[in-house]
Amino acid sequence: EISEDITTRNLLVTGLSTFQGDSSFESDILALQNVNVTGLSTFQNDVVFQTQVTMNEGLVVAGIATADSFDSLSDERYKENVQTLTGSLDALDKIRGVSFDWKKNKERAMGVIAQEVEGVFPEVIGGTDKKKTVNYDGLVGVLIESIKELKAIVKSQANDIENLKRMLGS
Repeated sequence: EISEDITTRNLLVTGLSTFQGDSSFESDILALQNVNVTGLSTFQNDVVFQTQVTMNEGLVVAGIATADSFDSLSDERYKENVQTLTGSLDALDKIRGVSFDWKKNKERAMGVIAQEVEGVFPEVIGGTDKKKTVNYDGLVGVLIESIKELKAIVKSQANDIENLKRMLGS
């Protein structure tokens, strides 16, 4: 158990480990057993967790985070004031889906522009004024309701077409 701020270059974790202060890891980490982190941790290189990791105050990844799956808490028992989204399709018209190159490494990527999203859905914007982030999970509900709106439009148009066919005697 480490309860002071640490900075290290390489770290191999083979037993249960708890980091309670701010941690900065500047090189590779391999964790084979449970790791609990209660301070802010910054990882600058490869991190391999072959076990359960508990982050109590957040995790900042300055590269690509990869996992077999990412789960987000969505249990209704933890929510209140739940309301179905309306006007999602019109709201999405104000946001562009874009492709772009990251300035730091010139890698090609796709996504949205945080500043554009902030004007429509400020609830999914995080970070700071200098570095904005988007909670893409938060946009899933918008996409679901937009698809439902499109489905209703298509159904209505299909009914209109059938009525017009009947009127024309086809």
